[in-house]
Amino acid sequence: MKAVYRYAWLKNQVLAEGTVALLDAFAAAGIATMLLKGAALLPYYDDDFGRRPMDDFDVLVPADRASEAIDVLVSAGLRPSFRTPPEQVKELYLHRASGWGFDDGRGLEIDLHWHMLYASVTLRADDDFWSAARATEFRRRPTLVPHPSDLLLNVCAHGSYWNPVPPIRWVADAMMLLRRLGSSFDWDRLVSQTVKHRIRPRSGIASGICASTSKHRCRPRSSARCVLRGRRSSSGSSIER
Repeated sequence: MKAVYRYAWLKNQVLAEGTVALLDAFAAAGIATMLLKGAALLPYYDDDFGRRPMDDFDVLVPADRASEAIDVLVSAGLRPSFRTPPEQVKELYLHRASGWGFDDGRGLEIDLHWHMLYASVTLRADDDFWSAARATEFRRRPTLVPHPSDLLLNVCAHGSYWNPVPPIRWVADAMMLLRRLGSSFDWDRLVSQTVKHRIRPRSGIASGICASTSKHRCRPRSSARCVLRGRRSSSGSSIER
């Protein structure tokens, strides 16, 4: 276990240093940034880089600045994944995808997102996420992180898709967040955002969260459990597959 911890700590340090330089580059270009997924979850792991392994850092930028953000990454020496030309990413994916991966070939991997959710990619889809985001610093660089309810939605939605790494890891992330916030967690916001973006977690992650929270003070209300599991809530709302 010590070897696993040390490996995760070292890799995350490499990712963090590269991300700091990119945050500076985005700031110089006047592009707002928001950390997502693992990077945004680090405070819930007491900022211990060895406790939360990551393959990349996820950074969200406003959808109307995504093309400029891609130029920033390319200028910094990163290239799109799958050897896709940057102009092709702009032409084919800015309006139909939520983001794209970039790397420098030396261990720095960044997932650039212009939408937080895979299934919600209209131009103004993320307005609520931006307006509710919390200001923070990452290694003394100002940036944003999602509202905790939006971060949990991000975790549940991401964990619903196939990944070479089993999505059970996202249950652990969700529980770290919920245990830290306890009864202050805003379940009503989670429900409203889930309905608004028509998200239904399709794996067992949401059911695992509901089952796990039943033993803790952060237990969701019945309507939240229904929405997480994709059933009709008492308000009559239902979520598409």
